[in-house]
Amino acid sequence: MGQAKIMMQAIVRAQLEMPFRWGVFDCATLFADPLLAATGRDPLKGLRGYPAAASALLALRNHGYRSVRDLVIDRFDAVDPSDARDGDVGYPRPDYIEDRLVSPLILLGPHGFTRSESGPVARCRSVLFEVYRWRS
Repeated sequence: MGQAKIMMQAIVRAQLEMPFRWGVFDCATLFADPLLAATGRDPLKGLRGYPAAASALLALRNHGYRSVRDLVIDRFDAVDPSDARDGDVGYPRPDYIEDRLVSPLILLGPHGFTRSESGPVARCRSVLFEVYRWRS
């Protein structure tokens, strides 16, 4: 197992153990922080520090995005779900992305992980219909 994958797994595990806190331990930081640690580049550059859902939406709008998915489409490259690999992010179904603040799952091993205010969420990688790769 590569060092980057071990580091990403440790960050995801640590984030999922923390209480949900907008802009610190939320669904966006869960997919972005492991990628930042692995690459030194921040998928949320310019968008951190929001204390609530309303300010997260405002930060997105101020950067020209309607949703987290719009940010992902702009800052990541789409890949075929059959080519998904660790560190990619993805969405499991169209109705999942109707909420503008829903972040993608980060893929590690056979699962993707995200979180909500009510707790951690894990989905089998095979259910993803959209997958994106952080640009190198």
